[in-house]
Amino acid sequence: MKYSIAKIVGFDVEDSYKWQETLFFNYNLASINENDYESCKSFIKISYSHELQMDDTREIADGVYIGQGFIIDKEFGAKIEKKDFGYHLTVSQECNEWLVVCFQLLLLENGYSLIHAAGLEKESKAMLLPSWGGVGKTATVVKMVKDNGWKLLGDDLLIIDSKGNVIPFLKPFVIYGYHEPLFPELFKQKRGIIIRNHSISDALRKFIPSIKKMLRIMPGLLAFARKHNPHSMRIKPSEVFFEEQLSKGAIVSQVTWLERLPAIGMVKTLKNEQIVSKITAVTILEVFGERINAINIMCGSGIFNFSDLYVKMHNVISKSLEGITSTQLTIPTEVPIENVGDKVIEYLEGQK
Repeated sequence: MKYSIAKIVGFDVEDSYKWQETLFFNYNLASINENDYESCKSFIKISYSHELQMDDTREIADGVYIGQGFIIDKEFGAKIEKKDFGYHLTVSQECNEWLVVCFQLLLLENGYSLIHAAGLEKESKAMLLPSWGGVGKTATVVKMVKDNGWKLLGDDLLIIDSKGNVIPFLKPFVIYGYHEPLFPELFKQKRGIIIRNHSISDALRKFIPSIKKMLRIMPGLLAFARKHNPHSMRIKPSEVFFEEQLSKGAIVSQVTWLERLPAIGMVKTLKNEQIVSKITAVTILEVFGERINAINIMCGSGIFNFSDLYVKMHNVISKSLEGITSTQLTIPTEVPIENVGDKVIEYLEGQK
């Protein structure tokens, strides 16, 4: 099966790959139009192998091996090779973590970058709301699209270029039990599927990394657990909003970093270097996550240049925000998640 995202990166997934339905770009995020695929600038090929061949490799770090022009991540069951067309992933289990990494690497090669931020558009102008996970970005965009006339660019990741163009990245919402006040009808339909109790949900969240690690030795169970996760559910934006509420793209005009601290709410202006540093760092944490060690090994083994990754990422984000006013809005942690959007709207109204 062949897919494309934004006519920038194409994905060629061999039929032998067993977990196509759980690929991160499913749920209508990617196009399956053949012409869109052919228009792409770079490509990722995904092949399945029951067992990865470790011949002619050397272990550099725990579970990470290098060979001539490739690395093998044994824990995640992935061999990553740099090719003229992009990257070839040979995998023995689900590959979403490495797929997102390689997607970002190819975006950077072509002058784009992912950023960890929610994005909203009004009259072709984009407002970015970057932050950590769990601060209320989803709650904010739902409130602002439904009640304040904005269009959705994405609630978690966006694609941006050095000219400030924001490409929508309408990946599914990850909905947790605490989102029930925002989606009452949705939770009625999904009754019994997701844990509502906050204490149980928080306890489960702490164990999820360990659970995933155990399930990696049984890829079929890992795929099943992801699909039937009682901690969260994935909902397409098109299931929540009308088509006219989904943006086709915009130019950055405003950036507000959302912070949550046990303190009195406040607003402060951020210099360009401050906001760029924050966005770059939080994006690295979100996109590369626990594979960061293996990614640095890729740089050390010459598969990818350090400057073409970290420096270029910083530069793309910096140029995209030149001349843009950036602020940090601190919302007290005492404010419930479902009310974060109200605080953002209140702040925006005060700016007029």
